[in-house]
Amino acid sequence: METGSELSKTVATFIVQKILLDEIGLSYICATAERFYAVSTVLSNMVSVLIHQPSVRLLKHIVRCYLRLSDNSRAREALRQSLPGSLRDETFNTILTDDATVKKWLMQLLNVVGPPNLAAVPIPSAGGGNPGAPTLSGLPSAAAGALGTGSGSGAVASQLSVGGSLGVGGFGGANLASAQQQQSAIGSSGMNQGSGSGIGSS
Repeated sequence: METGSELSKTVATFIVQKILLDEIGLSYICATAERFYAVSTVLSNMVSVLIHQPSVRLLKHIVRCYLRLSDNSRAREALRQSLPGSLRDETFNTILTDDATVKKWLMQLLNVVGPPNLAAVPIPSAGGGNPGAPTLSGLPSAAAGALGTGSGSGAVASQLSVGGSLGVGGFGGANLASAQQQQSAIGSSGMNQGSGSGIGSS
């Protein structure tokens, strides 16, 4: 999702969006702090790139992903802290002038998430190539590929790091080890990859 042309990024983000629009997909990604922060960090990094390389088409799918994540109560609390500041201010007002749909989604997202809690623990950012950083190996293959962990994708998201603490918002005070234990306990039963019939429309 973070590499390649605008078209490839848009397609990859659209895949993740379709997974999130499915109730099973949303539940799976929000089941552990590790999965949620892996996805939200990639989205945040993409928003940062869009500040310098604007794309309404790509921004549309990113905002829709965030909006869908906010349907989950724990993710909504976490987004209160992790939502990029550029989505809260007027950074993208100019490019969204002629797109009423994205503006509506963004306004809805900000209303649902609410202002950040300044007293909360800041969310660690990605980077550093931490060998102990969580990967997206637990995600369904379609999501893992879209996020940069599939075959030939460059494995961008495999280096995501959420630091030593995940104790922000609705994900409680779980540390990385706890998140990994949750993922192990859930295993691969969280999502049925064989059926796409429940995926909502964009």
